[in-house]
Amino acid sequence: MRIAVLCGGAGAEREVSLRSGGAIARALRTILDDNSVRLVDLHPDAPLPRAVLEADAALLALHGNWGEDGSVQGVLEEAGVPYLGSSSEASRCAFDKELAKAALREHGIPTPDSLVVEEASALRPDELVDALGLPLFVKPVAEGSSVGVSLACTRSALTDAVVGLLGRGYRVLVEQPVMGKELTLAVLDGEALPLVHIVTPREFFDYEAKYEDGATRYYLELGLTAEEEDEVVALALGAYEALGCRHLARVDLMHDGASAWVLEVNTLPGMTERSLMPMAAQAAGLSFGDLCACLVRMVRRDSLQPRSTGAQGVA
Repeated sequence: MRIAVLCGGAGAEREVSLRSGGAIARALRTILDDNSVRLVDLHPDAPLPRAVLEADAALLALHGNWGEDGSVQGVLEEAGVPYLGSSSEASRCAFDKELAKAALREHGIPTPDSLVVEEASALRPDELVDALGLPLFVKPVAEGSSVGVSLACTRSALTDAVVGLLGRGYRVLVEQPVMGKELTLAVLDGEALPLVHIVTPREFFDYEAKYEDGATRYYLELGLTAEEEDEVVALALGAYEALGCRHLARVDLMHDGASAWVLEVNTLPGMTERSLMPMAAQAAGLSFGDLCACLVRMVRRDSLQPRSTGAQGVA
């Protein structure tokens, strides 16, 4: 079997992607012949190398733009290469927070209220505050790993944050915060892995908290009732289905003490030593090697079946 592990890219999450790809390749090389696993640093401006075109399974460890937004998925679909993760259309929908929220709401899945600002001339801070209140999260519509996310507590901070992201070429999502327990549910082949409770001393679970801050803590003890836990799992699996995800995903949620809210769905979760997908798999009794072998089996299985072409509920 020929396996290509695709990582790198050219976006803000390149370094995380290289770490994820390297970890997957190392794990698979302990299971399979070393020569059957190729680690490929893929760039959006370069053609697919032979190692990818001839692969029986392409495991995507790409993150962010081009890696998770459906672009590389479309290239692989055109080339006929079986790959890990959601289809190009489902990936595009999940990565675009505006599209994802619309699909979630269409399926009755609660997600925080938000508005999108497309350009500086359309920015009306007073109208945003009147509609959503303060404080507000300010996020790129299409970016991952909390890149570019900030929490604005004043009108002036809101203006600065939105203008700053617009100046970097982003469309901007302004979103009501939900206060409470931060939770994440990893989904493997449509099945829920154990929920993880995230605790950070930082203002919120930002890029530094995810990848650099050793003070971030992760707990399997959630402090929820059995009924509340069941509600969270049901919402997360509903989000996975609503966006048409395949193989794996990680659903980020908040529980405000009364109910749960879906924040977003990550269709290619990180696989670094600090990543939540391997952590949840370990809690379910799957070693990292077991998890990677499972990813290969899913790609090989589905390469023999017709591929879904899009996310449910997305035009």
